[in-house]
Amino acid sequence: MDGESSLEMPLSRHLGLTMPLFLATVGLALLVKSLGVVLELTGAFGATMVAFVLPAAATLKIRRDAEEAVAPITGVSGGRRRAAQEPQRLPIFLLAFGVVMGLTATVQSINGAINNS
Repeated sequence: MDGESSLEMPLSRHLGLTMPLFLATVGLALLVKSLGVVLELTGAFGATMVAFVLPAAATLKIRRDAEEAVAPITGVSGGRRRAAQEPQRLPIFLLAFGVVMGLTATVQSINGAINNS
């Protein structure tokens, strides 16, 4: 290889993903007068994603991949065993909790910003 990563994406796809995010960020910065509102929205959405949703989703993905890797060796599907299903409950609960709390906090932040303006 030429020293390039095999994970690089084409420039058109990169621009298609990053430009809408950039334009939304610039538009929000031009519309919002208070930095407190931006920080409140960032905390409401971002903190719940980092604290609850992403770790739970990563745990579920890793466990699913591990079960798929073990199934051909043992001949028993990991999803069918009760012992394999028990550890899945906590990440699923945390994922659901994070989504609900993130949406609730974001809606409250938006309502507070609208009512205070």
